[in-house]
Amino acid sequence: MLTGQPPSVDPAVSVISVPGSEESYSNPGYSIIQKLLKDVQNDSFENILDQLVLKPSGMVNSSFQQPIPARLGARRAIGYNNQLKPYVYKIFPYMAAGGLWTTPEDLANFVITVFGDYEGKAVILSREMAHQVLSHDRERLAFAKIVNDRSDDLIFRHYGSNQGFTCYVVGSLKNRQALIAMTNSDNGFALLDYLARATAEHYKWDYLQPEVFEPVELDPEEMIGFQGRFNHNAKILQFTQKDDSLWVSSEGEEAQAKLTPVRNSTFINPVDSVMYKFLKNRTGDIKYYKWCYIVEASGSENYAPRVE
Repeated sequence: MLTGQPPSVDPAVSVISVPGSEESYSNPGYSIIQKLLKDVQNDSFENILDQLVLKPSGMVNSSFQQPIPARLGARRAIGYNNQLKPYVYKIFPYMAAGGLWTTPEDLANFVITVFGDYEGKAVILSREMAHQVLSHDRERLAFAKIVNDRSDDLIFRHYGSNQGFTCYVVGSLKNRQALIAMTNSDNGFALLDYLARATAEHYKWDYLQPEVFEPVELDPEEMIGFQGRFNHNAKILQFTQKDDSLWVSSEGEEAQAKLTPVRNSTFINPVDSVMYKFLKNRTGDIKYYKWCYIVEASGSENYAPRVE
């Protein structure tokens, strides 16, 4: 798989930067770690993880074994695509990068174990390593983190997905609480974000609190500058004015969503809770907005430039 040779359908893995010089999400990187562990331990990856992580954490209904072991296969969920059609069962040879079969209860046991190691129990991580993973900064080690200078809490989280499955682990370090949600659908991401905000609101976490917006009225003439095409992560978004409202669609798709204005240049898609804020250049002397600042329901942020 790492060489890109058949039967692999992926290109060969190559070095794009000096290790340790920058941070970038990398599935092939986890495959390299998988190979290193096998070489050092002289054992299969699934056995190594079973002994070092799964059993010590009480994850008795989990395995990296591919195909799925018989003891778990009878309870395997069927994954569904965006059209609610079931996927055929597939083997995931990239075990370290998406090959874990597990349950919400087992993932909860894993988080409880990490909490304990943070306090010095050293079941799967030393106290020093646990504090490094959950340090009050944005350096990613296993989890993405949300921190700022206004709170002494830290939110750790990780999304996981492959064909037919979307899952989420998110927790508050200060409160020693976490939400684990697993869905057997490609449509699960929006639901996971709603669950996270509801949990944060109920348990009064410092982060992920839902924000309430009130609709405002805009003069249709003001919407002229919002129309156009914007490049959002290599996907072209088309904003058009129709019936005195602003609509958004992905280029090449017929489906459109009517946006709700909540500020002079800010709109929200009520279907998926994505916020679009239009920005002019620094001089502000142009007719059309040059950028669209996009905040997704998960909290991820991106700037989409206008495509001329």
